[in-house]
Parts: sequence; structure tokens; C-alpha cells
Amino acid sequence: TISGRVISDDTGDPIPDLWVSASDYQEGGSWVGGAQTNASGNYTIIGLGAIDYRVSVAGTALYAGEYYDDTYIRNMAMPMTVVSGSDIGGIDFGLATSGSISGIVTSDNTGLPISGMQVMACPAPDGGYCMSAITDATGTYTITGLGPIDYRVGADGNSSYAGEYYDNTHIYDDAAFVTVTSGSDTGGIDFGLAPAGAISGTVVSESTGLPIPNIRVHLNQYDASRGYWTYIAGENTDSNGNYNINVAVGNYKVEANTCSTQGTLYAKEYYNDTLSEDDADEVSVIAGQNTQNIDFSLDLGGEVSGGVTDKDTGLGLSNIEVHASIFLPDSEDDQYMCNNRTDVNGNYTLSGLPEGTYRIESRDDSGVY
Repeated sequence: TISGRVISDDTGDPIPDLWVSASDYQEGGSWVGGAQTNASGNYTIIGLGAIDYRVSVAGTALYAGEYYDDTYIRNMAMPMTVVSGSDIGGIDFGLATSGSISGIVTSDNTGLPISGMQVMACPAPDGGYCMSAITDATGTYTITGLGPIDYRVGADGNSSYAGEYYDNTHIYDDAAFVTVTSGSDTGGIDFGLAPAGAISGTVVSESTGLPIPNIRVHLNQYDASRGYWTYIAGENTDSNGNYNINVAVGNYKVEANTCSTQGTLYAKEYYNDTLSEDDADEVSVIAGQNTQNIDFSLDLGGEVSGGVTDKDTGLGLSNIEVHASIFLPDSEDDQYMCNNRTDVNGNYTLSGLPEGTYRIESRDDSGVY
């Protein structure tokens, strides 16, 4: 079990009826268990297996959610190691008063408000506990439960309107940071959304012809300012191997990014049947139309695994990014294929790799190594 207490940073009073969650600490790890705080602010999460966990408290209209130990950034959460039969206590939280972000979402073409649109705020620059709100009949939204940090804010889009990030960009890295202050609202974070088109298709197994569910399909668009193709939107295939992604008008390269599908051995590829992004077909999106039959037939691939350690101590290093790039005979440069981060013991696995020869590279974002 994991247990602790949740109180207000400002008053020290216990906070009842908050949900505390434990998720698998590995990259992309899923939710495992949770519990609500009682009248004294205490909680106990039971039934946990012997792995490492990331523990968090959900934000509310009054309080900002956070990860243990006192961070809003997912990758900075302290791992909690559960051993069979043991109890980990004292995993306590002191929550700051919630800040908020608000604005209006309208149509670029008509200026009319768009209702029912989800708007999401995620901690910048590295992501973390995201909070969201739905626009009302006047196109207005207010996202609460936010901590006193910077956020990237995005309107999701739908079949009629293309999603975008604030301030007027489809590129995640170009999103303006929005600063939140505890107890205050940061207003005027407005969106004017353009008409959407869509790209759709099916992902199947090359060897069996059967559909492959839960494969992540990405749409990438050329970023002239950076000189490369960058991720714009994506979704997982459904139980029939189908995907349908709504995006803004433009040209895209489409990839079945199996690296983003935990545990798969199907090999990543670009449309149309190539490992090279340079050789991938460009797919055009027209407003109000669906560009269909952008299909994939995936071969089986493999995976690479290993560990990253401190050269002097031999101890495993956690949260180190590891990249795999494949050598392509007809290309002057390696082709990036996959990345992941090391777990708390310094171990990593890169899945969904096509057959070939790779360059493996480790990077420490903190600059310590």
C-alpha cells in the first residue's frame, strides 16, 4: 500500500474527498490504483504490485493538483518503490490554491462562438498533470485546478474545426507559455479555429492481413523555420485497426509510430511503405473533406533494450532519454526511429523497430551527465 495525507498549503487544514492516484512509473505507464482522502485528509491506496509508482493528486476548482514530491512536472515526480507485503507511509501533499486560465473559442470564418470544445492546459515545458474544460454556449471556458507555473494551452478541435495551440499555432513547440498565479485567473487566452479536414485509414498486419488495434498514427507537417517535419496530431487505431484524424488544411506525412505503442513488435513505417521520412508521400487535407485510404500494412520488427549507468559509481540513471536511429543505405543521414526514457533502475526498452542497423544515443536533459 501507499498512504499519506493531503492538506492545504495556505491553512494546513486537511482536504477531504480528493482522488490520489498511483501509476506505473515507466514511460507511458498506466494508472494502477487510487483512493479518496477522508475527512482528516488521509488516504490509503491498496492492492499495489511490487513495482515503482508515480503518485499524484487531482486538481479541483479550489486546489492545484500535483505529483509527489511537490512538483507539477510529470518527469520530476519521485518514484515510490513498493515491495511485496510492505506499506509506504508519509506520502503527503500540501496543495496550493488553484489558479485558472480562461478565454473564448470562436470560428475563424464566422466569428461565432464554438460550444462543446475541449480546451486543455498542460505544464510547460515538459508536460505533467493536464487539466481541461469544455466551452459553454457562448464559447467561454475556464480551466481550474492549475498550479503557479507556466502552461501550454490547446483547443482540441473536432470534425468541423482544426485544433490549435495558443497563440495561433498547430506546432506544440511553438505554443506560447501562459503563466498562472495561485488564486488568480489568467484571462483572454482566446482561440479562433479554422475549418478542419481529415485523414483516415486502416492499419493491418503484413503477414496475416488482420487489423492491428492501438497503433499510434502521427501526422507531421513541415516546419520551415526549423527545417524539418514536426508532429501536429495523432490518435490510436480502434479495435478494427481504423483511425480518423481531424487537422487543419495542408500537406502532411503520415507515420505508423509503433514506438509510441507500448509493448508492440510491429515495425514503424511512413506512408507509403517506407522507412524514410524523406521518401514518404505527402498527403493533402482539404477543408470539409476526408482524405481516405491512407493505409498501413506493418511487418514485424524487434526491440532494443539496455541500461544507462553512472560511469564512476555504476549505479543506474533514471529519466535519461535514449534514441534509436537506423542506417539507411540510400540516405546521407540516419533516420530517427524511436526514443524512450530509462526507468528508476536505469533500464530502457525501444520497441517497434524495423529490421536494420542502428545508432543508439543517450541524452541527459538536466545537463548533469
